[in-house]
Amino acid sequence: MWPTACSIAEEEMHPHDRFAIIFGMTLSAIMGSLLSVFWAFHTWLMLKAWTTIEFCEKRSTGAVGISYDHGLYENIRAVLGPNPFLWLLPCSPPLGDGLVFQARGAQASLGESLLREKQQEEEPEKAVGVKEAMSPEVTGKKEAAA
Repeated sequence: MWPTACSIAEEEMHPHDRFAIIFGMTLSAIMGSLLSVFWAFHTWLMLKAWTTIEFCEKRSTGAVGISYDHGLYENIRAVLGPNPFLWLLPCSPPLGDGLVFQARGAQASLGESLLREKQQEEEPEKAVGVKEAMSPEVTGKKEAAA
């Protein structure tokens, strides 16, 4: 970029061309600066295992909340995928389904515990006959019988 700026000052050219080159260089410098800040901020969020929403909530309320931080390497691996050789290529999706995440220090994540509770609620229905489990409850007779 600097050699182009020097050649503009030394060479004879049409004013419209000079303006277009200077405008393009200014615009690229501004966009490059903004994108560098954006990239640095989101890299920092990735290393801390935060989302932008969590950052805004923690900044405004100061709440601690649940921590999903598992260390530098595991945080990067959770975002960019399991294979480090494919991290810079968009062909290695991260592990998991995007709905269930392991919290730090917890044996099971919130999503897994909710799934387990739902399965335990559904188990009594499996013991009941298929006809009774499929029929909708309208009058509340099941509650009265229990």
